[in-house]
Amino acid sequence: MSEAPAPFSRLSRRVLVENAWHRYCLDRYVRRDGTEGDYYYIDMPGSCGTVPIFADGSTVLLQVRRYLLGCDLWEFPIGGMKTGEVPLEVAQHELEEEAGLVAGQWTELGQFAP
Repeated sequence: MSEAPAPFSRLSRRVLVENAWHRYCLDRYVRRDGTEGDYYYIDMPGSCGTVPIFADGSTVLLQVRRYLLGCDLWEFPIGGMKTGEVPLEVAQHELEEEAGLVAGQWTELGQFAP
């Protein structure tokens, strides 16, 4: 049994903006029916967040100003990664930098791809 053709095939990719944290890209693609289109997206190495849990079961949230939203939000400590960085090291750094905490034990809860 043969596989169904992919719904999209990339024709080209252009990097429009690039810095240490992300690349803003434009892909030109073609659909199965032959129509072409543009797809803009951000390509980034990822980010790491921590959920600090204290011995008594409590945790900590940080009030963070989010520029694009124009408001403050409550979040766990989190930070963006640069290419080549190790996730655990980034998480440890962000926890200390943002919350002033150093954890004695680390447990990976998971990963996701947006």
